[in-house]
Amino acid sequence: MPGPINQKKMTTNDFGVVAPLSLPMSPECLEEQVAIVTGASSGIGQATARVLAEFGADIVNVDVQSDEKTNGVTTGDLVERADSRYLFVQADVSDESDVCHAVKLSIEQMGVPSILFCGAGTCDRSTLPDSTLDGYERDMASAKGVYLFCKHVIPLMESKHYGRVVVMSSISAFNGGANAQIPSGMYYAQAKGAADAGSKWCAKKYAQAGINVNAIAASGVEHTGVAGKCQHTISPLGRVCQPEDVAVTVLYLVSPMAHFITGVTLFVDGGHHLDW
Repeated sequence: MPGPINQKKMTTNDFGVVAPLSLPMSPECLEEQVAIVTGASSGIGQATARVLAEFGADIVNVDVQSDEKTNGVTTGDLVERADSRYLFVQADVSDESDVCHAVKLSIEQMGVPSILFCGAGTCDRSTLPDSTLDGYERDMASAKGVYLFCKHVIPLMESKHYGRVVVMSSISAFNGGANAQIPSGMYYAQAKGAADAGSKWCAKKYAQAGINVNAIAASGVEHTGVAGKCQHTISPLGRVCQPEDVAVTVLYLVSPMAHFITGVTLFVDGGHHLDW
């Protein structure tokens, strides 16, 4: 597994710290790396799979949904157009046997993953009186999926002393989401808060093992599942968040450019958090 920085390009700065002279974002910066992307059949996950593939990563799409066409193409089509390898595993991210099977297939057919993006999840917007335990369990499944994939993938990364993990959080984890322009349900905020906290735990625990773990908090992302519903959530930047906005942030966090960043949550919300 190639390291994130070419050691020949390192120098010692005035503080006695070894630092890189340059950190180029080359089109091949993720070559020979395998990325597991959960929820990659549509939306944020699909955009992330495409962007990572365009920068050289081979993609494993783990999704409970089949790899169906979105706007006439599948995730597999997008990845293969980028000349990267692709594997689809239909699995429930909240079922440990499914997760183990997905990881096993990934290793056997693609290789040991060095990138993990936990993007699978749902969002129930029920009010508290209308909420149900079924809805709670559906939303909390995303947090369980983060736990299960970290449990079964991070030790593989640890054996290579290299890994990059990005967890999908939400601004609802920080502002509650109850009074947002498109409010989220209580258990969605709870699930994303749990996922975000879990990313911090893993970041601290595995920092010495060469594994960086970060989270992304987005808001009102426009995609086919919520087409038209986000148009009134215009951010201070003047537009709605797109799946590609999140995808390029994932790319940054798993690239050599972010080798000294771990344990953070990046807000990809166009400034919505400024209105809390």
